[in-house]
Amino acid sequence: MIAFEHVLVLVDGAQGLGQPAIQRALRLADGGQTRLTLVQPVYVPLKPLASVLDQEQLRVLQAHASHQATERLDVLAGKLRQQGQHVDTRLAWAEHAHEAVMEVVGECRPDLVVAAVSTSTWLQRLAMTPDQRQLLRRCPCPVWLVKEPLRGGPVLAALDAGNPEPVHQELNRRVADTARSLAHKLGSPWQAVTAFTGVPLMSPADAALDIPAIDALYKDHLQAAARDYVSPLGLGEEAIHVIYGAPADALAAHAEQESAGLLVLGTLGRSGLDAFLQGNTAELVAEHAPCDVLVIKLGQTS
Repeated sequence: MIAFEHVLVLVDGAQGLGQPAIQRALRLADGGQTRLTLVQPVYVPLKPLASVLDQEQLRVLQAHASHQATERLDVLAGKLRQQGQHVDTRLAWAEHAHEAVMEVVGECRPDLVVAAVSTSTWLQRLAMTPDQRQLLRRCPCPVWLVKEPLRGGPVLAALDAGNPEPVHQELNRRVADTARSLAHKLGSPWQAVTAFTGVPLMSPADAALDIPAIDALYKDHLQAAARDYVSPLGLGEEAIHVIYGAPADALAAHAEQESAGLLVLGTLGRSGLDAFLQGNTAELVAEHAPCDVLVIKLGQTS
């Protein structure tokens, strides 16, 4: 069973305990046994003010902003400690939230980062912000992106069941084990889901092939491959789904249909030109999914 013993939570000290990231972290906390680190980014653009303020005034301004943020953070932490939670706090001076997270992650080595994704408007639901993309790309530990509203449906394990490479097989095992553990923790059922796009037509000669029959055979193959991952974890055949479509769209549609509460998926991670040209499946799924998304990279410990 996967256990998250140290959870880093990106918070807004101006909000209360009801903010979604804290609520999700509390669902994982095990009677105070889980260590929670609340991270509050704070930033004031000082460079534009350098022409009108001297260095001492800039220092005072920065100190004042930090003091205010610290006070708010301490209030949040105090309320959680009154509930019996083990809570630490960290203030990070950073212009972007992902920079604050990366600074603290490098020092504290948490098992999980929990961050809320704003979905208050249709535009925010359509695309992730650059800050959220950078968090997924750069964070070395699993990232739980929290969306609203909280959905109480099953936990979905998104498997790349048809990939025979050992690195993908190990990632599938990690995703399945994590989904099962979190489903147990949250008191929810869980499912395994594999998306596939079917057999592509490469030339006019392919039109003579029985493509639907080939697709059916391949779907059976994927069903059996997924079964090999999750049957040892106690998941029945009825909870193993092979669905047609591009992963981002198909997984999002299945999550919507099942009213899923959480979608767990793995990524090998892409960055730089490769990510720009090909995209990143984990990011696309996180954009499209109507529920919380937990992204795991191979080699991460949890």
